[in-house]
Amino acid sequence: MRLALLLFFGALVSGVHAQGNATTRPEAPVKRIATIHLADHQAPEAYIEYLSYPKPGGEAYHRFLMEQKAKAAALFPPSQMSNPERHGLVDPPEVIRSFSGNAVAGIPLDNHLAVNNNDQIVSVINVHMLVIGPTGVWQEAYSLDAFWEILGEDDLYFDPRIIYDPEADRFVMVMMQDFDCDGSNIVFAFSASSDPTGAWHLYQFEGCPLVDDTFADYPMISLTDRELFFTYNAVYQDSTWQTGFNETLIYQIDKFDGYAGEPLDWRSWQGITHAGRKLRYICPVKYATAALGSEAYFLSNRSFDIQNDTIWKVHIDGPLDAPDVTLTVEALISDVSYGVPPTAEQPVDFLQTNDARVLDAFYTEDHIQFVSNTMDPATGRSGVFHGIIDFVASTPTLQATILGNGADHLAYPGIAFTGPTPFDREAIIIASHASADRFPGYSALYYNDGYSDWVTVKEGLRVIDMIKVDNNFGADPTLERWGDYSGIQPKYDEDGTVYTASTYGKPGNFSDTWIGYLKRPGKPTSAGVANDPLTEITAFPNPVAELVTIDVVTPAAGKVLRAGLHDGQGRLLRSVLEQEIRIDSPVRFYYDVRDLPAGTYAVRLTLDGVPVGSRTIVVE
Repeated sequence: MRLALLLFFGALVSGVHAQGNATTRPEAPVKRIATIHLADHQAPEAYIEYLSYPKPGGEAYHRFLMEQKAKAAALFPPSQMSNPERHGLVDPPEVIRSFSGNAVAGIPLDNHLAVNNNDQIVSVINVHMLVIGPTGVWQEAYSLDAFWEILGEDDLYFDPRIIYDPEADRFVMVMMQDFDCDGSNIVFAFSASSDPTGAWHLYQFEGCPLVDDTFADYPMISLTDRELFFTYNAVYQDSTWQTGFNETLIYQIDKFDGYAGEPLDWRSWQGITHAGRKLRYICPVKYATAALGSEAYFLSNRSFDIQNDTIWKVHIDGPLDAPDVTLTVEALISDVSYGVPPTAEQPVDFLQTNDARVLDAFYTEDHIQFVSNTMDPATGRSGVFHGIIDFVASTPTLQATILGNGADHLAYPGIAFTGPTPFDREAIIIASHASADRFPGYSALYYNDGYSDWVTVKEGLRVIDMIKVDNNFGADPTLERWGDYSGIQPKYDEDGTVYTASTYGKPGNFSDTWIGYLKRPGKPTSAGVANDPLTEITAFPNPVAELVTIDVVTPAAGKVLRAGLHDGQGRLLRSVLEQEIRIDSPVRFYYDVRDLPAGTYAVRLTLDGVPVGSRTIVVE
């Protein structure tokens, strides 16, 4: 039976500023439960297809959200207005390379990624982790269940987040476990080295520490110079919306304990309110550059309101061992209102856009930029709310802009800093796009005291039609899950460049991950980095017993496509194909695997000798 943790915390005082006390730090740190070596846990690309993921907060929560969306749609009917004065003021970002990422059918993706200075990209979605090189060649692929099978529990893990520590050269990943108080846990993995394919130290926190019938949902993470900050929502399942959300908690954890596999020193912050109301979806603000500071900032809003102009800034002013560390809350008033976004159209049916929560943010030199979903009143479509807070530490000011492009719904934005110095204001923003005339994909723009036009990172190829959501508002069976967030991170050792990951619709009406490497306009491309053709690779059936079909989408007329079969250690076993591409058209080839022993293999492709991608296949 789960034991309650006895926590002591102070209530926050309402007002313009609010100050609260942390829980008492526990006498016993959280011990490491295991260290795993991913080389011993390599998993195939094929996984169980979960046909449904629970709706956070239960059915009543979801019903209230859909009612708010309907009210907002009535207030702001669709229009073709695009507010062109917002865009085209600066040049757009450039897509250096992009390529296929995680490919797991039947699961809302919830894309997130991190990348180290060796250009090892770790891309995570629900149930799947991929380590991929800078040109799209898969290095390793794992089921996220492999991380937690040591627990000996057949539970559902969801909402993965991953972050790279540029000072310590390590990775941290977090996921949630199960949807009720008895089974709810928060699971952390700290990489033991800079190599994400190596050893990871695993830890498990109670997801329902007070045994109050809540579960831990929707994690978000950031890093300071010494600590990991983690936020999550404590949610009552299947209760009314007003009572379904209990509160958002903040955990403050010694990251170096995790990297070393030592017991984790930590404290939690609880009872975070302003003017008597609890804050929801508290988003950690990441440091913009590799120089991490000691203080932590967070943002929150009223994400279910049809219109609201208030953003709450939360500040923790010191590390765990500081004698008088405090948490303060301050309400900031924006010059532009945000509001719950409408459901997004696609050529067939609709896509869920969730609420207007703050999704991503960065801090540099007394300056914060952040993004969220919102209603765009100018178009009646979902758009991006881009907020800028100056004078963060003294008398903060908040200005905002709602970004759209007139025809598309935009949702699930991410933002990353691209300035050459910490005092710059430059950023690249990404967002998923879709419309009645456009398949789901994603786009990017550049901000530098003005906005560029949107450029396409990945154009969708099909509608997404995997998991119909009964939205409990008219029992509409046409609402499809889009995924709850996108991934974006600066390449810390190369200013002005970012890696991105988001969702696109692909053949079969599935959603997959597409990864992009972007740079701010005018920045020279680094020596040795080629503008490789954009390549998408699929293999089916997978697992396969006889004949595997491999499709390649690439604009590569005149180039020689070579395919090699590699074993689980990356060794070339045989050449599968060598042929010149004659026209700019998708190509298909077949390979007979009946003479291969059962196991996991990789088909790796090159165009004129340049690696362009790979796909894992499982031979039964």
